[in-house]
Amino acid sequence: MKPLFGIDVTVNKKNEEINGKQFVVRAIEESQMQAFERRGEALEETINRTKLPLALRVIKTICGYLTIIVLVVLVRAAFDIGLAKAYENAPYVFYATPVLALVWLALTLLSHKKEKHVLEEENAEAQVASLDRDIKSHYNMLGVPEEAVQVDVLMFRYKEKDGNVIPQAHGFAPTPFLALDLMAFVTEDALCIADLQELHSIPKDALRRITTVKKRICIPNWNKEEAPTKGCFKPYKITVNNMGMVYLKPYHVLELEINGELWGIYFPCYERESFERLTGLHTEE
Repeated sequence: MKPLFGIDVTVNKKNEEINGKQFVVRAIEESQMQAFERRGEALEETINRTKLPLALRVIKTICGYLTIIVLVVLVRAAFDIGLAKAYENAPYVFYATPVLALVWLALTLLSHKKEKHVLEEENAEAQVASLDRDIKSHYNMLGVPEEAVQVDVLMFRYKEKDGNVIPQAHGFAPTPFLALDLMAFVTEDALCIADLQELHSIPKDALRRITTVKKRICIPNWNKEEAPTKGCFKPYKITVNNMGMVYLKPYHVLELEINGELWGIYFPCYERESFERLTGLHTEE
């Protein structure tokens, strides 16, 4: 099976071409995409300039944590041996706590002040509005209707071995998978999937089935507004580690057959209902 939106590194480890170019029916001109990307990079630079230097951010974080820890210790000590005895045992703690708290407060206020100043100076709201207009314009040029559904699709590098697809992490990446934020809709005869540059059209008569892969995977990004452990995502028992990596099980594959060749659109478990509605297929367990 050939993964749509996958990158085949079986022969060429440096390959960067994403599978599925033959399904592209519309595309934004490269010059327009480059201009869009430059505006996105400019906004990212603006956001980065709102931050304090790394050293100050580290000091702020350390002071905040130490203040909380010391306060907890002092409260416990007050209940166990009383404040007077606690002061007698460790007077320096009583002097250090307000200093830590003041440093944290001063850096927090400085951070907020810098953020406000940079955002106003760089007119960040206008930058965001401009990017939002670009996104709507791109979707409009690609023919994406307003009722299109936002779906996550798994992109990954892979090798083929004995007919099996084996995901491959790139370099020191902790996972081979990335969740692409795409828009999907159906026409009379096709399932259409679009990113901000290209529209893919897949004939409805090519849709075969949706299968389940009962393996735990992780993705480094989360594209939805609601948290992965809250609301409608809670039944999927998704977990997030302290590095922000999102873990889930299982994932699914929408299988397609075109000119005798088997293709697969890989997607996370929380998109199951969306793809069932789009295709009219029921997921095989």
